[in-house]
Amino acid sequence: MQRTRDQLRLVCTSAMAFVLSVGAIGSDTLRAQSVGGVIVDSLGRPLADAEVILGATESRTRSDAQGRFSMANLDPGSHLLRVRLIGYRPYETRIRVAYGQRATLRIVLIKYPALLDTVRVVDQGVCPPTSLDGFECRRAAQIGHFRDAGELRSLRPNSWADMLDGMPGIRRRASRGPYGLDWRIAPPPGRCIVELWNGQRPMRSDGAEFQPDEYWQPNDVVAIEYYDAPEKVPANFRVLAWPTGSERCALVIYWLRGARAREQNR
Repeated sequence: MQRTRDQLRLVCTSAMAFVLSVGAIGSDTLRAQSVGGVIVDSLGRPLADAEVILGATESRTRSDAQGRFSMANLDPGSHLLRVRLIGYRPYETRIRVAYGQRATLRIVLIKYPALLDTVRVVDQGVCPPTSLDGFECRRAAQIGHFRDAGELRSLRPNSWADMLDGMPGIRRRASRGPYGLDWRIAPPPGRCIVELWNGQRPMRSDGAEFQPDEYWQPNDVVAIEYYDAPEKVPANFRVLAWPTGSERCALVIYWLRGARAREQNR
């Protein structure tokens, strides 16, 4: 009887040891293997939006604004890791990921040398101030921000502010117009923006050369030029962009299909 009890105790102990062993293996297998780290340039500055590609499965992620990236649930073993970012040399390295381990990397990308293009100097002072020829002339000088008819159409603007979407120093403000609520541009606090139409300020008086039309819509605009800082404003527009002499404003010029007011049924 004692021998039978000892045999039974041995069988139970072995079974428990087997369960614990299986449990340990299962736990270790389920733990996620991962790789992560930071991507920087040669000066140690973090690089955002770098593409990280891992292994033959082509698993991908991108670095965040601090240059950090992370990839989890990887198969253990050796993996080829590649990093790509426009303007930088591609990077490759081979890493080994063990069960339940995390590989941490610091990746340095080397920037391609800048290719110097032909420098073209354009005197903005000779560009016509009140025609689309002037728009093209000033755009060639590459000072300011420019959008032509094709670029504006691709934005599909519903409001005036939509046409300058993404440009620096531009905010939106709600404004009620003849078609209802509209969004117009507004400067940051403490700054000012002057708007011109066909290179001129609107004048609301009989016999004025340029009459504004409150029924103009964004689809009447064929081009826009924008100067986000006073020092960028072309010389022949400064008297218009700096109305008081001391208040120096940013400048937007809308180029329309026609500057004459259209007949409307009001």
